[in-house]
Order: sequence, then C-alpha cells, then structure tokens
Amino acid sequence: MKRTWIALILIMALLLSGCNALLNGSYASVVPHKEQNMQPEESLEEPETYEDIVEILKNMIEYGQAKQTISMKEMEDGWEDYIDKVVDYVQMIYPLGAYAVSDIDYEIGKSFGRAALAVEVSYYRSLAEIDAVQSAKTPAQFADILYHALRTLKDSVAVFVENYTEMDYAQMVRDYAMLYPQYVMEEPRVSATAYPQSGKDRIVELFFTYDTSRTALQRMQEQVSLVFSSSELYVSGDGTTLEKYGQLYSFLMINRHDYSVQTSITPAYSLLHHGVGDSKAFATVYAAMCRQAGLNCQTISGTRAGQAWYWNVFRVGGKQYHVDILRCQEEGRFFYKVGQGMTDYVWDYSAY
Repeated sequence: MKRTWIALILIMALLLSGCNALLNGSYASVVPHKEQNMQPEESLEEPETYEDIVEILKNMIEYGQAKQTISMKEMEDGWEDYIDKVVDYVQMIYPLGAYAVSDIDYEIGKSFGRAALAVEVSYYRSLAEIDAVQSAKTPAQFADILYHALRTLKDSVAVFVENYTEMDYAQMVRDYAMLYPQYVMEEPRVSATAYPQSGKDRIVELFFTYDTSRTALQRMQEQVSLVFSSSELYVSGDGTTLEKYGQLYSFLMINRHDYSVQTSITPAYSLLHHGVGDSKAFATVYAAMCRQAGLNCQTISGTRAGQAWYWNVFRVGGKQYHVDILRCQEEGRFFYKVGQGMTDYVWDYSAY
C-alpha cells in the first residue's frame, strides 16, 4: 500500500502512542509489537540509484529483516513512480524473494522535509529456512547437494541455482540409488518447485517422500554400513583381481541366507539382513561392494529370457566380463562370461 503524509501528523501519532520512535530526525512507522523470528530494524539507508534500493531490499530478505527505513534524499525527482516496479522485481523475480516473501508493503513520506521510504516485509519462510538455502553454480554442484540430502535422509532441500537448466531430478535420484545402495536404503519419491517459475537464476526446492520412517532408515544405514565394511576386509588378501571378484561373491552369497527372490522398497537392507532381493538388488549391492573394495564393476539393465533383469560387468586385463549373481547361485558356483557367451541376455551393447 502506498500512502503519503506530513511530518506533523506522524509526530502527533507517535506522541499519542507513547512511542519515542522519531529520534534525530529519522523516519519511522508505528505497528503493533509482535514476536517474530526476524532481524530488528537497522539504521537509515541512503541509496543513490535504483540499483541501490534493490540491493537494500535484497539484503533485508537475505537476513530475514522485517522493517527498514530508507532515506530518498539522494534520489532524483520522480523516484516514487518506480517503487512499485522495484518492489515487484524483488518480490517476484529475485529468487530469494520469490521463495521467502509473501508481501512487501511500503509507505512514502517525509520526515523534517526529507523524502523517505518505510518498507515492511512479510515472510512465509522462517529465518532458519532462508539461511538453509544452498548455492550451486554448476549442475555438478547441484548434484552433490542432492546426493548429500539423500545420504542424510533430508525430507527437503532448497538450492539457489545459477544459470538454471531443466534437470530430471527423479532420474538423478534413481541413478544415485543404484550406484550407492549402501547409502540409499529406500529410493524416495521426489517433487520440485522453482522460485520464480521462469528466469535465469532460480531457487529449486526438492521434496523427498519415504514410506519408511527416518529413524528406521538411519538404523538400516548403520547395519548395512557394517556389512559393507566387512566385505571390504574380506578381499584384502593377495589374491588376483579375478579371485577377488569371486571372494566378494562368496561373501555375499555363501552361508549368509537362504535367499528369496522378491522385490523390496529397502533393497540393500532387505537383501543383506533378510535374504530378500530381486536381480536389481543383487546386482547393485554386488557392484557397490566391488567398488568399495577398489574393483571396477557396473550394473547392467536388460532382459534375461525376455524378462527384465539386472547383472554386472567388469573389466580385467583389457577384457570385459559379465556375471549374473543370481544365475551363479542357481548353478551353485561363481562364473563369468564374455559378451558373446551371454546367450538369452539382451542389453544396450553400445553403452558397455
């Protein structure tokens, strides 16, 4: 809302309210006192350009400040006509404003003959939420923030993204869960909101939804971590590289469980602690154990006898080998084959 008034009316209102808010010729507005998690009003600002006003408002939002008095004596005539545009920009186009601010109210007036602007910002984000916004200058930095949120089981994360480009967040979550099943106990559903919805720079807020409680997932992480640490020690001998792949198979399969081939929403934990897993769980856990032990190993998705299936591929001495952990279990021995020997299997040959 925009209002104008004269200094005499303001002074009388202040005196009637019993507030000593007008000191040393400074400008102030009177609002009912209320508790809020915001910074107190700061000293009088004196911008010289419109860019200065924008920076003052940005700083208010960055620090969660509710009120500010701005002296306009240094501004050129006619500045009142542009304040609406400045406020709209900061509230709707500036990413942190679009993310955190519900409204910016201002009043134009004079105090002892000096033009002044009183600004009050209303927020629907707490100061803690504003402070928690992280920054990413590159897609790689954004990915690191996303992956850390998955590993620490956060239910949401907000990221200021410079030079925003569209990203498939759900696919990023799926890819990380496949690479690091020892960290991602359950693959969450992910949704995203951008502030503003268009523009070069934006704040992206990601939300992660789990079916399992955070406490239970943390407990699972701890137990799976212990198993992975044990697997790494299991192949710490002087065996050949191919022998180490076999040692990890033995660690995973022999005398651990009577495995049941079923799908679980907590694949690594269910496989290692309950003996329940599908081909994807076996392949991703085996590959992650190999990598943690310093062995190269990838997970392949394709079909086996026309059925959707997952298995592993690794390279030793310049040769590429395929191993299907579940098929090894079926035949009661660890074995691997070159690509030509993988009959009944179909996959994207160009990707490996």
